[in-house]
Amino acid sequence: TIEILRQARQQFDHPIVAIGGIIVENAEVLISSGASAVAVINGVFSATDPYLNSQQFCALFKKAE
Repeated sequence: TIEILRQARQQFDHPIVAIGGIIVENAEVLISSGASAVAVINGVFSATDPYLNSQQFCALFKKAE
């Protein structure tokens, strides 16, 4: 859950990677809750335009900086 991700971010200095069922629409809350990275395969390659979709993921991390 998001709460577990937030708790992990507070307790650990190591990078935290969110995995499983991640799409652009739910990635922003994961990133803002402390994920250092998101592991996506289906979330990119099932999109109509994988390149555009991957750019959207990148933009979420730039926004979080």
